[in-house]
Amino acid sequence: MSKIKEAIYAVLNAGNLGATIYPHEIRPGAAIPAIVYEQVGATRLLPNDGTISLSSIALAVNCYDDTYEGAKDSALAVRRLLNGYAATASGVVIHGIFLQDEHDLFTAAVGVEESKRFGRSLQFDIHYDEILAGPIITSAEKSGNCYTLIGTNFGATQGSGKAEYRRRPDANTTTWTELSIDSPPGWADTYLACQGHVAGDCVRILNDDNDISNMYDVCPNPAILTATKDGADAILTGEGFGDTQGTGTVEYYNGGGWSSFTGIIWTNNEIRGSVHPASTKARMTNDCGVSSSEKSF
Repeated sequence: MSKIKEAIYAVLNAGNLGATIYPHEIRPGAAIPAIVYEQVGATRLLPNDGTISLSSIALAVNCYDDTYEGAKDSALAVRRLLNGYAATASGVVIHGIFLQDEHDLFTAAVGVEESKRFGRSLQFDIHYDEILAGPIITSAEKSGNCYTLIGTNFGATQGSGKAEYRRRPDANTTTWTELSIDSPPGWADTYLACQGHVAGDCVRILNDDNDISNMYDVCPNPAILTATKDGADAILTGEGFGDTQGTGTVEYYNGGGWSSFTGIIWTNNEIRGSVHPASTKARMTNDCGVSSSEKSF
């Protein structure tokens, strides 16, 4: 049983509904009244940087009784219990349960005598945080071809686990390539040091159980927001430059072609250096090999 269904069972079972609670279907010879719940749909959010925990399912709750009035009363009790519910149940954070549909059931439940066919069905949308048992990368740093990954559930030992890198999905290749794990410090449950390639923009982890982590972008796109020049002294401000220059480059254009800055002082949000006094624009490439757009002085 999934965690969200365990949580729903716990909520229904604790609701003093006066009925036996069953997942999916009623067992043969089951007592009446009975309440059966089953998932009938799901919505998955898929952002560009990987899976997120917020999830949604459609849940049908079917109420059966010997009489039509009994089935209606059970349905009313379920609606009062679940509609608008928001709490943590069995460790699952439920953001909200909302009634979407309610109707009579005209067929007997599996395992129930034909004469006991009175039923009422309610359908709810449930929004909750899915519990991701696999590895999760929460932060990552990259310098040259060295990666440091921080997160949870990597696994105490590597086993058959591995870390991989790739270019961004909009780049020419989407192939994942395995990284070389450093030893020591190597692999730990919340920390991982490895080496790969300067062209790697995104990383992920597969642990010893082959659970796949989120895709983490270790090299954001650089952007020059301002470019100012006083004689030969130039200052570029922006974001995504990288904390250190590493293999990064910064260039100016003076009409005859591109040339490198000299005397460079490099931080993540500012680059200072000397240029030709007649230069008209600048560009830079960070340590990951990702280039900014050109910016005029």
